[in-house]
Amino acid sequence: MEHLRNTSGFEATLFAPVISDIEGPRFSESLLNAIWHSVAQIDHCSIFQFDPTERVRHITTASIVSLEGGMRSSERYADGLYAYDPMRAVLQE
Repeated sequence: MEHLRNTSGFEATLFAPVISDIEGPRFSESLLNAIWHSVAQIDHCSIFQFDPTERVRHITTASIVSLEGGMRSSERYADGLYAYDPMRAVLQE
């Protein structure tokens, strides 16, 4: 698991731009940057909203590899692949 960062020295200041950029055009990039530098080296980050009826809405995506590919993957997830996500049960707790 070399892609995970040592979070014992977690830098909360890395998330300050994320808070500042909420609802702004750079929010997803700020979030990806904060995660990359503090938690894990990831290629892309997507945010989804799950409503009480289990409908899924794709909110935003950022990618350091391919924004088009990340968006396409995120839309597929929202269109039904989420039903096979093993982390869904954890999120529902």
